[in-house]
Amino acid sequence: MSLGRTLKQIRREQGMTLAQLAARVDSHVGNLSRIERDLTKPSLELLFRLANSLDYHLADIFALSDGEHSRDPKRLALNTAFISLLADDRELLLEFAKLLKSRASRGPVDLSEIARDASEGSRSTEFDHAKSPRLDRNEKLDHNETLNHKEKSDHHDQKP
Repeated sequence: MSLGRTLKQIRREQGMTLAQLAARVDSHVGNLSRIERDLTKPSLELLFRLANSLDYHLADIFALSDGEHSRDPKRLALNTAFISLLADDRELLLEFAKLLKSRASRGPVDLSEIARDASEGSRSTEFDHAKSPRLDRNEKLDHNETLNHKEKSDHHDQKP
C-alpha cells in the first residue's frame, strides 16, 4: 500500500476528518488530500507532524505502507490495530497470537473431543459438589437412625 493510502487509512480508523488532521499538523486540506491520493509526497517535516498527530511512530507508518503487507488487507488492519495498542495490550495480543499458533500446529480440532472434555469437566464438578459437607441420602438415614435410637433410649430412661 502506498504511503498516502496508509495515512488515509490510519486517519479514518481514528475517526478524523481531513480538516481536523490539517488543523493539527498546520497544513491545508487540499495538500493532505493530494498526499492521501498519492498525487504528491509529503515533506519529511510534514510526515513527522502527521505521525505525531496520528499517534504513530514514523517507522510504523512506513512499515504499514510496505508493499509486502499491503497485499492482505486483514494483515494491514491487524498491524494497524497492533501499533495503536498500549504496550501491555501489545504483549497480551502477542501471547494470544502464540496460543493461536500453537493450536494451529496441532492440526484440526475434533469437536467431539471438546464436547467429551466439557462433559467430563462437568461430571467432575458434580462429583466435587457431592463431597460437600451436605449429607447424602445414606448419611441422612444413618443420622436419622441415630436420632431415633437416642430418642428411644431417652424414652426408656424417663421415670414414670
